[in-house]
Amino acid sequence: MNPVQVVGCDASGFSAEAREVLRHTELLLGGRRLLALAAPELSPGAECIELGAALVETLRTALARRGERKMTLLASGDPLCCGIGGTLRRLVPDEAFQFHPAPTAFQQFFARLGTPWEKMSFFSLHGEADVLPFRRMLRSQLVAVYCDARRTARHIAAELVTRFPAAAGRRAAAGCDLGLASEYIVTGTLGRIAEDRAVERSLSILALLPDVTVPVPELPLGLEDESYLHAGQMITHPEVRAVVLSKLRPGSGVMWDLGAGSGSVGLEAAGLSPDLEVH
Repeated sequence: MNPVQVVGCDASGFSAEAREVLRHTELLLGGRRLLALAAPELSPGAECIELGAALVETLRTALARRGERKMTLLASGDPLCCGIGGTLRRLVPDEAFQFHPAPTAFQQFFARLGTPWEKMSFFSLHGEADVLPFRRMLRSQLVAVYCDARRTARHIAAELVTRFPAAAGRRAAAGCDLGLASEYIVTGTLGRIAEDRAVERSLSILALLPDVTVPVPELPLGLEDESYLHAGQMITHPEVRAVVLSKLRPGSGVMWDLGAGSGSVGLEAAGLSPDLEVH
């Protein structure tokens, strides 16, 4: 059976390699905007299926009935970076795929800024809980944050400044609608971006740039009791927390904090080990 082709594109369209794949496609799936972009490249008779709210169900049905037809999925940027590639790998891990990536939004953004990004820390807030890992973000030298319609670059900048006011002077940049006619890029400080309503768009990226002149939040180890919500002194105090966590050596995996009054031990473990799942 033919492997499923997964083709990425950016605002400028498809690469020559991607256009060649599309010319031979018999079954094409993608969002409405991407299907319209791909239409001129398709051969007559190619079937197009729009991916909407019932994305997983539509994918599963199409994969089951494609038979020997050459099937292609459309994606924005790199399908394996916060894209449909991860969904496919979880949905049908044994299926054969060939990926054809395009530049991701953060690659385009750093290209506009002329900033090397090999040391970048990446955060995506799409569909994530309201918790913002502000310490990890602000302690990182170079950061890219994928934002969405609910938590735009402006909202995230404002929240970072609220959580750690000294960060208002941190060098930062925001990029919106990259590659489109409405593209907008601003550089300055985190405080300035928090006040710029022009970056309040769904397609936005926030970057924190290297800046040794601005302090960063302390390591989440043995924080002062006032850092946690607690009542009646039901909290493990800083020195004990620091020793306990040094002995536990938390890493990836699962941790249960039993009898948690304030949850301070579990919270500090989670802050120290981002891949740790804490209950």
